[in-house]
Amino acid sequence: MDGLDRLPSRQREVLERLLAGQSRAEIAQELEMTNATVRSTLRHARERLKAADPKPRPGYRSSPRFGPFMEALLEALELGNWRGVLIAQRFVQDEMLSPGERNFEFAVGLVAKSMFFQAVGNVTQAWTTLQSAAARLPPRLVRRDPEDHDVLIDTPRSAPGQGTEQDLTWRLCSVAWREQSELLALRRRFRDPNSRRDELIEACIEHLTWVECDPWTWQAPTQETAALEARLQLPPNFGLPGRRDLIHRASDLRQFANPRAGMVSESVWKDIGGYRRLKALAVRRMAQRPVEPWLRFDARDTDPQVPVRAGRAVAWDQATASVQLTRYQ
Repeated sequence: MDGLDRLPSRQREVLERLLAGQSRAEIAQELEMTNATVRSTLRHARERLKAADPKPRPGYRSSPRFGPFMEALLEALELGNWRGVLIAQRFVQDEMLSPGERNFEFAVGLVAKSMFFQAVGNVTQAWTTLQSAAARLPPRLVRRDPEDHDVLIDTPRSAPGQGTEQDLTWRLCSVAWREQSELLALRRRFRDPNSRRDELIEACIEHLTWVECDPWTWQAPTQETAALEARLQLPPNFGLPGRRDLIHRASDLRQFANPRAGMVSESVWKDIGGYRRLKALAVRRMAQRPVEPWLRFDARDTDPQVPVRAGRAVAWDQATASVQLTRYQ
């Protein structure tokens, strides 16, 4: 993680492993350290990060002493690793932050929390949480939708110099804009006339990009990830596709586009023929679309060069490869 390159190698290695989701006990075992040494190394790393940039710069009331640490969190957000962000934030001490830094760190957490809501199929709550994150961005970067009165993030323009406070704000704005644009694409798609069958297929696509093809869904559980999932009340069978979960996801997507819409019936599941047939239809449809949904739905036809989430990229790669391989059979 480039944002941590100013740390000594041992401190950087321990902190990177923690951000990747490993527990302190696992870090101690793999690096042949005692638990006390791991805790001490993390404490020294945080102290060094807090003192990394003592000079005030524009954009904050005081200097972002957690700049390198926030760079690491933003890198995790860009990849879609919301778990790593929510775990790492528990080590941030609010009393050590300036008001501007606290606001920025809180906005990062809101974007990560919105990704969690996307993963569990609650897109309405994901949108509401992103609205809260957008409200914490500088006013010049957001606008009010005249029709729905939502707070929308403007399309990110070219990035400033790497490592500056403006760069951190731009990266956070870019990730939040990406998540908001994906949800807007879904809303527009579900506001168009759709069959119930199409709605369930779209729900399956979301399941593939957020859960089944997300690399962090299948990481071996650690003490930190287990504690996080317990705190978020993730079901024990999270990641395993089920009839009720996909019907709930499809219903929430319908109601996100039209709050007065009803639930998707279980008869649609039976009509499609179960998960295997549903996934085949979802893969075929996904392969016909660009990996970046915002390229199709942004009316200004811009390409802000925003990183694609790892789960979406993996799902799209698998879908296109599957369609190409089966085309000749």
